[in-house]
Parts: sequence; C-alpha cells; structure tokens
Amino acid sequence: MKYLSRLYALILLAGTAAGCVNEKPNYGPSEPAPNQEIGYLNLGGLNPQVLLDSEINSSPITKTAATRAITEATEEYIIRIYNASDETVLDTTYGELQSQLTDGPDGNLLALPVGNYRLYVSSHDEAAIEDVAWESPVYGTECDFTIQRTHTTDAPQTIDGNVICKLSNIKVTVTMSADLAAVLSEDTQSTVSLNDASIVFAKNETRAAHFRPQTDDENGDTLEFLLTGSKNGEKVQLTKTISGVKAGQWRKIALSIGYSETGDIDISVKPNSFVQDEEIVVNGSQSLWEPILEEPSGLPELTWPDHDLAEGMKLNDAMYDTAGEFTGSAPVLTLTAPHGIRSAVVSLTTDNPSFRTEIIESGNLTDVDLCGTLSRLHPFRSLQLTPSATESTLDLNGIMWLFYGYGGNHTLTFNMTDDKGQNSIATLTFTYEGGGASEDPSIVCRQFDIDQPKVITAGQEIDVDINTSTGITAFVVTITSETLNEEILGAVHLKPTFDLCNITDPEELASLTSDTIGFPVNEQVKGKTSLTFTISKFVDMLMMFPGTHQFTLAVTNESGSTTSKTMTLIVEGE
Repeated sequence: MKYLSRLYALILLAGTAAGCVNEKPNYGPSEPAPNQEIGYLNLGGLNPQVLLDSEINSSPITKTAATRAITEATEEYIIRIYNASDETVLDTTYGELQSQLTDGPDGNLLALPVGNYRLYVSSHDEAAIEDVAWESPVYGTECDFTIQRTHTTDAPQTIDGNVICKLSNIKVTVTMSADLAAVLSEDTQSTVSLNDASIVFAKNETRAAHFRPQTDDENGDTLEFLLTGSKNGEKVQLTKTISGVKAGQWRKIALSIGYSETGDIDISVKPNSFVQDEEIVVNGSQSLWEPILEEPSGLPELTWPDHDLAEGMKLNDAMYDTAGEFTGSAPVLTLTAPHGIRSAVVSLTTDNPSFRTEIIESGNLTDVDLCGTLSRLHPFRSLQLTPSATESTLDLNGIMWLFYGYGGNHTLTFNMTDDKGQNSIATLTFTYEGGGASEDPSIVCRQFDIDQPKVITAGQEIDVDINTSTGITAFVVTITSETLNEEILGAVHLKPTFDLCNITDPEELASLTSDTIGFPVNEQVKGKTSLTFTISKFVDMLMMFPGTHQFTLAVTNESGSTTSKTMTLIVEGE
C-alpha cells in the first residue's frame, strides 16, 4: 500500500510539472487542453504603484518637510505569477508587459488552469538584493488571486490596478544632536549590524542604510548598535540592542545628551520607527501626497502628582530603618499613554562608582523594558506594566532599598514608546545626602536584615545578593544548628562547612545542586563579581527541624578581602 501511495505521488508530480508554464506566455484567448479546466486573467488593468518617502535627514538633526508620495512603477520592475505549487507561470517586467498589451481586451488575456495564484512585484530581483547597502531601497508586494471556470474571455479575472509596492527591506538612519556632536571627536562613528551584515555611519553621515531582512518570524530581526569615539581625549563606547525590526520599517536612531550633571554625559539612544507597511488606499478623489509623519499627539507622559518630576527627590539615612527598609514616602508616578504603551525602557545611572558596580551592573538595571517579562527576582519586577495600557501607576516603594547608603545622584530614565510609535523620555533623580560605599565583598539579604534573627514560615523566599569588585575565590558556608546536626546533614550528603567554590565530592555536588537545595556551585560561583545566593528551596527542608539555625556566609575576593555575615533563621515548633 505504501508503494502504491508513493507511485501515485510521483505520477501526480509528473503531471503537475508537465502543466507548468516556464516561458513568457502568448497573450490572447486560447483553446483549453482536453479535460483541462481553464480560466482567463486580464493583465490590461495591472498598474503597480510605489509608496515612497521623501524625508531627508542631516546631522546634526534637522529635517525637511516630510512627505509621502505614490508614483508608478518603472519599466524595470519585475512581475511574476506563481501557481499553488510555487511554479512560475509568468516572468516578465513591467515594461515588457506594457509593450505587449493591446487596445482591445482580447489580446491582454492570459489562459491559466483553474486554481490559486500569487502575484509578485518587486523593484529588484531577489539575487541582486544585498544584505546591507547605502541608499538601496527595495520596493515590492505580493497578493493572492484565484482563477475559476467562470473567468471566461467575456468575464476574465482582473487584478486591482492599485497594487501598492512598499519598502521590502529595513531602512536605518543615524542622527546626532548638535550639542552631542560638539563634544564628541570627529572620528566618532556608529556601527549598525544585523547578523553578519554591518555598516559604519560616520559622525556626519546623512545617507540611509538598507538591510535585507533575515527572518520572517513575527518577532522580527535584531539590530546591534555600537557607538565609538572620544570626548576630551577619553574613549567613549555605547551599545544598544534594537529588537522587533521588520521589513517596511525605517529605524531612525537619534543620539542626544540625555543627562549631564557632573561634567560627564549620558548618551541617549532613541530608535524611533516609522512603518511603511500600513494599508494605503489610493483612488482618484485623493491626493497622491500626504504627510508621512503626523504631528505628535497624545505622547506618553510620566508625572508625579503634586510634585515636579524635574526637581527629583532627596534621600538620607533617616528615611531608612536599620535593616535598610525605606520608611519615607516613595514617589508614586502616573504613566499616561492615550494610544497605549508599547514599551517603557528604564535605565539607572549614577555618579557613585560603588553604586554603579554593586547595584546597576550586578542587578542588570540598564535598558529594562517594563512592558516585557521580568523575572521574579528582578529589582524592577514591582514596576512591570501591561502592554497597550493607556494609564498605569508606578509605585517606586519597591525599589527604594536600592539607594540605601549610596551617596550621590542616581537617575532613573524612562524611554517610553506608545502603540503608535510615538516616543518621549522622562527622568527622575534621587540625591542621597550622606552614606558611603558598602563593604567589599558585600552580602545583603533582599527580604530582611541579614544581621537580625528571622522567624521563617513555609514558602519563605530568601535571596542573598553577593557583590564584589574582584572575582570570588571562596564562598564558605557554615551551618550551626540545634536540630539540623552533622548526622542529619550527612544523611543528605552535606557537611556542616563547605566551600561553594570547591565542591569535588560527587555525592555532595549532587545534593547541593538538587531540586530540594539548588545552591550555585563551582564555576557558577568562582570568579563571579555578582551572585544571588537563593536558599528558598532549602527552607522547605528546614521547616522539618524546629529550632534556631545559623548560616555563616564568608566570601573572599581576588584582592584577599573577606566579608562574613551570619544569617539566623528560626523555625518555631508546633
């Protein structure tokens, strides 16, 4: 039976290939082949139009009046028709097609077997499209149609004359504000890459680069942006990842100074997007010219009710208890986006080197999209937003612990884009008066003061953040307990004291990394400058042993400095 099925498939494939039209067809009515159902397509009304943009960029940022134009396709445009098996039944150019059309309808008919077809129109042949090139837009479109038996020579199928060709590749421009251009060296350049294809924008580059899309996935491609140069003789480097980039988009990367207070600069990158693939209806009653970009209206806005966001907020030690918990009144911000919020990318910057290393870098607090999915342990989790919401509340109380003890200026920058592609930026600066650098290495429990005894319950979350300026060389854990003694620990292949940087016994390794304990070990610890030591899973085991349990954590870094903290956990008896 399987042999007969394969044989039938081969016969069917051979029959399909025999019916394929591989050369330019002869126009005009033709007699159908015996037992073959034929319909007719009228090519006389096919008149492809091209949607162009005529906005001119220059650097520093200035723009001419932006316009959108629709023009007729040139003679070189490729026109192809494919059948349901993706075989070519027509391969010509717009110029050749026009030269073969006649004044009467009969000469413009193409006889085709009944079935489904796809029209493909493009300014370039697929093989001629480069992965990236300057000023090389590719325009095209595809549309489906069906040939039926009812499409006779008297009533043929027609293709809508207003076939609109739109941008098929990705347009990228890079512009720089005048104040930023004034402080950066002349050799400053921006490299934009999509997979293996990259192109370099000089400081005053005004041309647009066009990238060939690499995926048809609905999530689009990802552009990587790299700025290199110098300011006052010191090197400047900035990277940015721009995701969700698709064919038909114009990604306008605008560089500007977003924050400057102490003589240093924070370069703001705004990858605004103009999408050229929205539906365009063209008819005789409408002008072929219309604005390409609407005047901004209903931009995303971040406010602090009854306060001036620009004035920021002053912090001091009196606003925190001894455990570092914030006891003051935290800002509660309101985000309004009349068109729905698409993304709210938050970054934290500082003039305190310790805060930058121990909080920002270790917590990955740069370019965090609050509309994305944040892990349970991420410091910004309490600020997560619902995509497309028109109004949201951002209660900052959940992040105020970040600033405790770190003197200086710490700035939150919110880069907001709505569902219409409109963008705005807001900043809020916290100035901590007093406070100093924390210990190095530092050992901080997120949920409570690690130096104070803690009564725990089932399901208790306990996360300890370890941060150090140089790599960890030793992380020694010592368990001292009334009930969780050496004998009981030995039953699960644990010792009262162990170094998480140096676990060699296979049974001990298996126990520490099991689902019931889940500690990081060896390469997950050694050499790291930041680490989250989570013992939430171990709590379930601990709940079976009422009493007082002490966990002494001693962390040593490559500089030879050691910090030791003892966490006391109490399990109450029934």
